[in-house]
Amino acid sequence: AELCVVEAGLGHRAESNDARQRCIEAAEPDVYGSPSYYVKFFEAAALLGDTDDALDRLEDILSKPSEFYHPGYFRILPTCDPIRDDPRFEEILAKHQNETF
Repeated sequence: AELCVVEAGLGHRAESNDARQRCIEAAEPDVYGSPSYYVKFFEAAALLGDTDDALDRLEDILSKPSEFYHPGYFRILPTCDPIRDDPRFEEILAKHQNETF
């Protein structure tokens, strides 16, 4: 999953997508369900400028119970910089700000 983000950070869309697909194929189903995978795929989409995909993934991540991922985490996460100015980004974070699981 990290390679997916690295390739995206370098602007290598095809390589990032390939790394994501290999990750999905290699992972056990219960491991793929881990929030960290979803976050890495979110980060890759944000870095590649796939704003709609990234925001859909962010909404999905924050809709699931997690003791690690909270809106505050995404407010300071540097890989969110490409989508940070989109008003939907802050709307999603605000929507989930006071949720507890």
